[in-house]
Amino acid sequence: MFSQVQPSFLSDYDKDWVDSVFMSMTQDQKIGQLLMPRGNYSGKPHDVPLLMEWIEKYKIGGLVFFAGSPTRQVEIVNLLQSKSEIPLLIGQDFEWGTAMRLDSTVRFPYAICLGAITKDKEWLTAMGRELGKHCKRLGVHVNYAPVVDINNNPLNPVINFRSFGENKEDVAEKAFSLIQGLHENNIICTAKHFPGHGNTNVDSHHDLPVILASKEKLKENELYPFSTLIKKGLSGIMTAHIYVPALDDEKNIPSTLSRKTITQLLRIEMGFEGLVFTDAMDMQGVIKNISQGEAIVRALIAGNDIIETFLDVPLAVEAIKKALADGRLTTSWLDF
Repeated sequence: MFSQVQPSFLSDYDKDWVDSVFMSMTQDQKIGQLLMPRGNYSGKPHDVPLLMEWIEKYKIGGLVFFAGSPTRQVEIVNLLQSKSEIPLLIGQDFEWGTAMRLDSTVRFPYAICLGAITKDKEWLTAMGRELGKHCKRLGVHVNYAPVVDINNNPLNPVINFRSFGENKEDVAEKAFSLIQGLHENNIICTAKHFPGHGNTNVDSHHDLPVILASKEKLKENELYPFSTLIKKGLSGIMTAHIYVPALDDEKNIPSTLSRKTITQLLRIEMGFEGLVFTDAMDMQGVIKNISQGEAIVRALIAGNDIIETFLDVPLAVEAIKKALADGRLTTSWLDF
């Protein structure tokens, strides 16, 4: 539930409904709306009683689902939606289609293949349109895609084929074509991973990557797809757990936790008004040097809207409430 930041495809009726519900929410509900914890682990059954507890006791705003069966996921999503006072926001990574996460579903080409298209770019919009329909059938509102990192480091262990390529204009153009189709079906997209995860040789799932480029070089390359898409009405951005000294000189601070990067650069300098989602908060790139509770609080202070993919919901809620009591966060942070 978000009263200020709204996707461009919302109707006036939708906006009025959002505002009316937001005005009636308690502080606990507002805290819960910041959280999209992990809905399941790949290869393990869903812990439905635990998910129900998070909804009923902690008022979580949504869930992020991973590998599983499409039919089982739909059953669970429908059940959980029926128990939530406020509709849940459901997110999933479908970069190359629902088959990225779910068995027996449609697989589209990897982004690196789509980057090779030199004409008939409307094919990407058609793919986005079809993928948007698949998301809606599954009850998924947020597709954590596309990857708009420039593939400019051949040693990158985590981006590579997920990128549209090494040409910044081509990356931005292909991403926009895909996003258009998803937006036609009212699916929120998150261009990722801001401020750019392409020029690294470390996987942020396991460690904290470092990018040593100057701010001028970053604007020229890594930031170009983001700035281009922002001007065209991008609905969401996902942050990167990378350390970029040129953007924030605090030693080893992941971009996700950097107010200079998220608020000053992304919000103020680049003018982004959509939703900012963290990358998964159970990754070593963000919690290697800091506790998860402190990381969640610092992510909010930095300017992120949604904290996603973690497992300890009670810890997250307790950390946020303590930060409110200590004055590190104020109630105005809950009314963004």
